Amino acid sequence: MDSEILDGIFHKDTKEIFSSFESYAKWYIGNEHIGNYTWIGISTHRSNFENNNLKIEYALIDSLENLGFKVIPIFNYASSEKDSNTDIKDFREILETYFYFEKNIIIEALINLQMVIAIGNDKYDNVFENAVNIFKEIDIPVFRPIVSFYNTIESWENDISGVSQELSSAFTIPEKVGMIEPIIIGCRNEDGLYEPISNRIERFTKRVLKWINLRKINNKDKKLAIIIHNAPCAGVESTIGLGAGLDVFQSVVNLLNKLKVQNYFIENIPRDGTSLYKLIMKKKAYHDFRWTSVEDIVESKGCLYEMPLKGNEGYMNFYNTLESNVRKDIEKTWGSPPGESMVYKNKIIITGINFGNITVMVQPKRGCYGAKCTGEVCKILHDPVCPPPHNYIATYRYIENIMKANAVIHIGTGGNLERLPGKINALSSRCYPDIVLGNLPNIYAYNVAIGTEGIGPKRRSEAVLIDYLPSAFMFNKDFCELVKLIDTYFEAKLTKSNQEYVLKEEIEKQIGNLKVIQELMNGEESFDKRIKEVRDCLVQQTCTSTLENLHVLGEIPNYEEITSLINEYIQNQDKYKNYLKPLCKNDFYYKELILNIIEDILNKSPNLEVKYGKINKAILEELQIEIVNIYKNLLLCNEEILNLIKALEGKYISPGLSDVPSDNLKNIIPTGRNFYLLDCEKVPTKEAYKVGSYLSAKLIDKYVSEEGKFPEKISMNMISTDISQGKGEQLSQILNLLGVIPVWDSSGKVQGISIIPLKELKRPRIDVIVRISGVLRDSFPSVIKFLDKAIISVASLSESEELNFVRKNTLKLQNYLKSIGEMDNIDRRSTIRIFGDKPGAYGAGVDLALKASAWEKEKDLAKVFVQFSSYAYGEKLNGLDTKHEFIENVKKSDVSYEFSNNKRNNLISCSFSSTVQGGFKILKEIWDSRELKQYHGSTKDKDNIKISLLKEELKNNMKETLFNLLWKENMKTKGYKGAADIMMAMQNVFSWQCTSEIVDNKDLDKLVQIYINDKEMFNWFKDNNPYAIEEISRRFLELNERKKWIPNKETLKGLRRAYIDIEGDMEESMEGSKGETQGGNIEIVTSKDISAWNKQLKDIEKILK
Repeated sequence: MDSEILDGIFHKDTKEIFSSFESYAKWYIGNEHIGNYTWIGISTHRSNFENNNLKIEYALIDSLENLGFKVIPIFNYASSEKDSNTDIKDFREILETYFYFEKNIIIEALINLQMVIAIGNDKYDNVFENAVNIFKEIDIPVFRPIVSFYNTIESWENDISGVSQELSSAFTIPEKVGMIEPIIIGCRNEDGLYEPISNRIERFTKRVLKWINLRKINNKDKKLAIIIHNAPCAGVESTIGLGAGLDVFQSVVNLLNKLKVQNYFIENIPRDGTSLYKLIMKKKAYHDFRWTSVEDIVESKGCLYEMPLKGNEGYMNFYNTLESNVRKDIEKTWGSPPGESMVYKNKIIITGINFGNITVMVQPKRGCYGAKCTGEVCKILHDPVCPPPHNYIATYRYIENIMKANAVIHIGTGGNLERLPGKINALSSRCYPDIVLGNLPNIYAYNVAIGTEGIGPKRRSEAVLIDYLPSAFMFNKDFCELVKLIDTYFEAKLTKSNQEYVLKEEIEKQIGNLKVIQELMNGEESFDKRIKEVRDCLVQQTCTSTLENLHVLGEIPNYEEITSLINEYIQNQDKYKNYLKPLCKNDFYYKELILNIIEDILNKSPNLEVKYGKINKAILEELQIEIVNIYKNLLLCNEEILNLIKALEGKYISPGLSDVPSDNLKNIIPTGRNFYLLDCEKVPTKEAYKVGSYLSAKLIDKYVSEEGKFPEKISMNMISTDISQGKGEQLSQILNLLGVIPVWDSSGKVQGISIIPLKELKRPRIDVIVRISGVLRDSFPSVIKFLDKAIISVASLSESEELNFVRKNTLKLQNYLKSIGEMDNIDRRSTIRIFGDKPGAYGAGVDLALKASAWEKEKDLAKVFVQFSSYAYGEKLNGLDTKHEFIENVKKSDVSYEFSNNKRNNLISCSFSSTVQGGFKILKEIWDSRELKQYHGSTKDKDNIKISLLKEELKNNMKETLFNLLWKENMKTKGYKGAADIMMAMQNVFSWQCTSEIVDNKDLDKLVQIYINDKEMFNWFKDNNPYAIEEISRRFLELNERKKWIPNKETLKGLRRAYIDIEGDMEESMEGSKGETQGGNIEIVTSKDISAWNKQLKDIEKILK
């Protein structure tokens, strides 16, 4: 090639290089009109052209042209900025030269194959902002398929981790500029040349076609499927419309109304979210479960389509196109089509409700079948990577092939499509998200604060995310005024002021105006004692902020929500906290000061400098600027629905950062963007390591004070939020326990570790086992390898075993493995300390067994925990099955440890914590009569970093939520969703008690009295979500039957009466039901009753014996 040619258009059918679109078009289409065709641009490296390394580009051209497109393939240096000393074009010039015609963009989409992003001379210094700015201007989808540099096709096909060693180039950088569809289309061969993967090329180009169709088809002709979620294991009927922080039903109604304005054909839109919920429940337009049979669904008209097996629209027509090993895998679990799930008269039942060209559906169950929840039907309990059932696959095939939908929209965080088995990323045609989704454009409304989970849909189901604002945790000004009034009253009493009686009258008046707290004034106690209880409740609420206002997609938050969100952010910023907090007598008054400042700034109150004279003028001015800017961006939240509609038009969606409001509100708004995660190359940060070191010291001190010796081994649960939100605080704690410190370069990037000398450490090195979540495994594999290397480094130190417990336990594990004849790679296996889910699986399994009542003794739960958790991660491990190593590590532990860094989550809101911590405890205590110490670390309040007993933290969380009158009343305002949230919190209490037995009997009594035996509350449940109160009542009866709770006799009587009442109502509502259902029966089916499951646990059973 002429070395002077730096860029140009090429084509596989000619050796000519074209220097303009016009010259290329003349060769390509002759005298035909350019507007007769749909054009797509491909941009690749100049080096690929120079080295004739273009097989992938040629394969793309062929595939796109076969689909009817005209293609403009270019090579260029477009990732370089304009240099006046060379003829290298910047990206704007590249666009204008090759992708514009008569000053208009001619291409409908751009496929970017370059390693680096496109940039150009622009007003932004940041190269990412430059790219986003250009992509927003051309407003077309920018696709970034993956071409693996490190894998051959064979190595990629055999690697469950996909291209995890290339996360930055394959995902992180493209996501940061809003590029989409990360489908692998090629790999390097052994000669260093790129080879296309033909079936991946075909999948990619067909998905490009679908996106371009969205640009071409009139809205009135578009068909869409809106899919909402539920939590099947918690209860299908009780949890429809789940979405973290989102009012899903109202959001769907709002979306339908907006789409109708945009000329989509929609009819019979429900009046509001409650009407939509009632319609779904009336028609039973969801999956079968305990109280709903497939016959009931058909009878109630919740069936959209009865899919036959044969014929052009039959299931077998698609099923037979699957690879034989995939069909074999499905049939091993679910039998031959149609299977047993959602089958009526040998047809597969697809549920949902049509509203013209828009269909609303509830996502199917992924791991079980039938109108029951037992150890028999819970197939995912038998095998954590079992495929989805036939009806699950059929549902999405109905959407694409029969309904002919142009796109699918998932509403609300927490679906299961993205968690189906398969590679961690860079999926193959044998991965189930790929099989199920087909070629449907996937647009997904997702909570901006839950970034690591949201990355899964992007990387495993090609989702374009439309992020939405997290719910506002309300800060009530009236509560603040009442607390101050009560404080003034007690001060007046102390000084014997004559204002005491006036203040008492004013307190009674204010309490009378706040109906939500009037219940606290009931009782026989003195006035002073009752108002002190009121004060304590209000202060706790103000400082912990657990009163949630759900967000509605596309709705601008109201004034109180805006001030609460800003308050959550401002009060957490060190630059303000370090200056303002010392001006206040306690945390409550600090939070109130921040709220007052926010309101005065937003209300443009005069004389701020006078009113806040104690505050430095520069600080006050900075607060004004930041608060006003945040306020303006919060007013743009209507862009959530507008951008979702824009995505449905096949346009570019700008990227945005994912984070929690308390840490980064100003950078996560306006919402409605396609969020990304920051790269973890600076994790842990220096600040995080300081926090982690402090946690480490406090944890050791607590154990030593209680046990009189150092802990030798600690078992930890670790989830992804430590990296994405905590910037590695728990990671740093682990490193410090090991006695190592990260090495940072001048920019803050972590380059490696340094061993802290024992003389400096002044204590032994503590051994740590880490049970990681599946999301952490998928999102941050480099962090896992970094930690693994640190563990290996410490294990290899030539130090005394009494000063290096990592080395001591490594040698013990070597001896154990030798003793049982496990000699293969023994040195490496003895250093394994990081374990998690089986590749392609998610969850600890224990929660499934608990919800299905699939256990008799704790040992049954221990076996499930090992089955789901004993896969090793680290350098060259990739989920190696290591049951012996996992069990040995856990049983030698002295401590188990849980960690929290975010006020929005706690031990009551997350089931994963209870199953992992409970798993550690049960597994340990099978072997050892010594109690496993359970601790909890919290950095929710950086001014009060705590290490406490896990039991104490759980009790505090219950006090903040389930025992909190204000929280309960807040839940009641949410109706069906609030009842579901209470139910899931109570299920988590059930889980904690079954596995760890750390809830006092009196507290369990109290929960039953508040939520079941209280007639008003019981009736509220019956009116809003009877399935929820049935589940709660049944779980507490089960606790009693399993002797996990010894209740007060009267409490138990009340519970039994309540259950008879609700069960009677449920059975009455089912009169005329034609199918068999489990209802409220508790059927204990364990692995010994299911041969296939028993085989899975055979090896574990031998080890445990």
